[in-house]
Amino acid sequence: MTARDDTTAAGAPTPGRPARPGRPADYWDRVRRIAAAAPPLTAEQRVQLRVIFHQPEARKAAA
Repeated sequence: MTARDDTTAAGAPTPGRPARPGRPADYWDRVRRIAAAAPPLTAEQRVQLRVIFHQPEARKAAA
């Protein structure tokens, strides 16, 4: 994943956006460990996620 750059070329925060501090080096390792420890999704949860993210009308409008 990439970090969003909220600074100008001089390093000052972009007007209207708060500065985002860097994350500790082990941040994504911790995220992966937490995700790996989570129980698997049920079939119903998978269906719900598919419904949420599958938006054919929005996809057509964006094309």
